[in-house]
Amino acid sequence: ALEASYNFAGAFNANMDLRIQLWRAGFMRQLPNLLKQRTNSLQCYFRFLFRLYGVEKEETRVKGPEFAGERLLALCVETLQEYVTLDSAESEEDHREMVAMTPIIVQILQGILGFSSAQFKKHLRCLYPLFTQLILCTSLEVRRVLRDVFAKREILQAV
Repeated sequence: ALEASYNFAGAFNANMDLRIQLWRAGFMRQLPNLLKQRTNSLQCYFRFLFRLYGVEKEETRVKGPEFAGERLLALCVETLQEYVTLDSAESEEDHREMVAMTPIIVQILQGILGFSSAQFKKHLRCLYPLFTQLILCTSLEVRRVLRDVFAKREILQAV
C-alpha cells in the first residue's frame, strides 16, 4: 500500500495536464500537488524496508526475506538518482521537491550506515557512484551524513 501510494502520487505529480485541468476547473486554489503524500509514503516505506532488511537497532532487529533487500536497494538507487537530478534542476517546483526529499535522503544514508559489513559490501558497487554524485549536493545535512558513509571501514578497504 505504501509503494502504491508513492507511485500514485508520483504519477499524479508528473501528469501536468491533469493538474492544470483540475486547477482551471476551480477544484484547487493553486496547482494541485501530492508531494506530501509522496514523501510521507516513501519515508514510511523506507522505514519498513530497512527494518525488514534487519538494519535497525540491535534490540529491534528483524530479519526479513531476501526480497526486502532487493526492493530496498532498487528503491534507494531510484530515490538517490532522482534527488541528484532534482538538486541540479532550476524550477521552483523541483526545488520544493528536492527540499522535501532531503530528510528521506538522510534516512537512506543513515539506514545504509546501519548495514552489517556484509550487507554494505554487497551493495557498495551499486551505491558508490551515487554517493560520489551526492558530494556536490546543496544540502549540508546530506553531505554530513555522506561524510560518515565515506568514513566507513568497508569503503576505505575497497579503495
